[in-house]
Amino acid sequence: MSLSGFTLYRLCPAVGAWMVRAGLALMLFLALSTISRADTPLKPSGSAETEVSVWVPEGALLEPEKLLVTADYLPQENLPVGITLPAGTVGSPITFGIWQGESQVYTNFNPSLVINIRYNEEDVPLDVLDVEQSLHLFMYHPDLQTWVKLCTNAQIDENLISAALARVVPAEEHGSVLLAIAPDFSSSLTQDVIGDGLTEITPPNSDLHFQVQSASVPEGTHFVMTVLPSSPATGPLQILSNPVDIKACYVNHDNPTQQTVEMTTFFFEPPQVTFSFDADTLSRAGRTTNLTVAGLFNNQDWIDLEAFGSRIVRERRGVAVETPVLGTFSLATR
Repeated sequence: MSLSGFTLYRLCPAVGAWMVRAGLALMLFLALSTISRADTPLKPSGSAETEVSVWVPEGALLEPEKLLVTADYLPQENLPVGITLPAGTVGSPITFGIWQGESQVYTNFNPSLVINIRYNEEDVPLDVLDVEQSLHLFMYHPDLQTWVKLCTNAQIDENLISAALARVVPAEEHGSVLLAIAPDFSSSLTQDVIGDGLTEITPPNSDLHFQVQSASVPEGTHFVMTVLPSSPATGPLQILSNPVDIKACYVNHDNPTQQTVEMTTFFFEPPQVTFSFDADTLSRAGRTTNLTVAGLFNNQDWIDLEAFGSRIVRERRGVAVETPVLGTFSLATR
């Protein structure tokens, strides 16, 4: 488990079937639980087929027996121009895809899938051996031009990395997803209890303050955050801070066969995402009412959450929004 994550505890389980309207005006159906239970193995074809397996929870894929699952090693010299591997990468990156037909690649899985990848001990760089427990599976995000951490569990005695796949982004249009195993060199998240059952999480070198009720997540949940480089936005939005990708993760240590890693995708008590700002940032926006929180929920276009029905709270030094669905967020001006 990543050292940058931490554990929250719930008071009661969140179980039941619900139909809700989320802040993005999307209809989400949640059956029985907000976390996945992987139970069906799929074996990919390709050069990495002996090292990769995929576990599929019921309902995540239609007719999984009719799908093509691929996993291939990609030599570093064959990486697309402009893509650099994460520091300390173990072995070669892997291209991964689940296909229906010749060109349709699946990019959303609800509940999340579990991918297991074995690595060779001799491929671990010498300077990574001491931090091997921090190994994560990273996904390359072409629009953000960076690597994003996935919910991951590292079994270093078995040389096995397991990760949850919920929303993936192909490295190129209609292509495979690019994955790499590498240590998480980021500093630990800061955790502060600020109220009755309310915890605030802050990643290093970021203006983000994330507040969550511990009772709203399954017991044992930890959060993984990736602070991303600032990127231009499409349309009227201008990104003012480094975006942060937020995932809620759970590792099922009672299921060693599947190495189940689960991902919470919905909160019955929505967490609050707050970005603080200084005077220079405010001058760039012009006035406080121009500030908003943007989300990257479809993996490619930034959207103003207020324009999609979310309530934005603007204070003297911060802009906040409650969101039942996690993803990538940033402070923005319109």
